[in-house]
Amino acid sequence: MAEKQDIAMNQFQIVTDADYVYVEKGNSQGKIKKGDFFNLIPAYTKMYSANEEVDCNSLPYNSKVVCYKLVNGPVPNGYSFIVTTGYSPSWMTQIMSTMGGNGGIRIFVRSFYNGSTWSDWKSVTLT
Repeated sequence: MAEKQDIAMNQFQIVTDADYVYVEKGNSQGKIKKGDFFNLIPAYTKMYSANEEVDCNSLPYNSKVVCYKLVNGPVPNGYSFIVTTGYSPSWMTQIMSTMGGNGGIRIFVRSFYNGSTWSDWKSVTLT
């Protein structure tokens, strides 16, 4: 019979990826597939101040961001809402909306594919 050992959490192996996340439900333990686990928690959301620059190329997968100053964005400045989502971190879409001075809304879209290349921004204006 195997001897039971208690291992302190600060002695767990450090990993950068996993197939499953181990959980407790009630008085029992279980495991959830990584993708199912992330569907249970809200996506990463951050609001930046007007002085902070945001690099659109560095926004994480499944994120929502409110910002003013953009790097690698379709417009350099202006209050914007950006959603980065998709199939996986290697196949993503960014959708950005910004308010125009005339009350119109501009929507920009671009895709990231092969894990290495962002497409050009495409836009539509709603009035």
